[in-house]
Amino acid sequence: MDRRAHVTVIGKDKSGLIAKVCQFLFECGGNIEELDQHVTQGLFTMHLEVSWPATGHTSEAMESGLRAIGDEMSMDVQFRLDEGGRAGPARIGLLVT
Repeated sequence: MDRRAHVTVIGKDKSGLIAKVCQFLFECGGNIEELDQHVTQGLFTMHLEVSWPATGHTSEAMESGLRAIGDEMSMDVQFRLDEGGRAGPARIGLLVT
């Protein structure tokens, strides 16, 4: 089973940040499940949902590598391991006739 995590990156907009993060994830055998990024008045924000093989890098190594990229680019990087396989409240549908 794959490991999953949520990554948030915030800071002053800089060229090449998305490429650095994606390259790091590729080198770790990771997969980007979802990516959402915006620049508002020079402030860059990005949220990623990523997965990688359970037999691959540890979550600590993934977090450390992503934080190193954040430090290099002067960005705040938050890494949150998804322990339950999905984040947020469960979505349900209730059908009534």
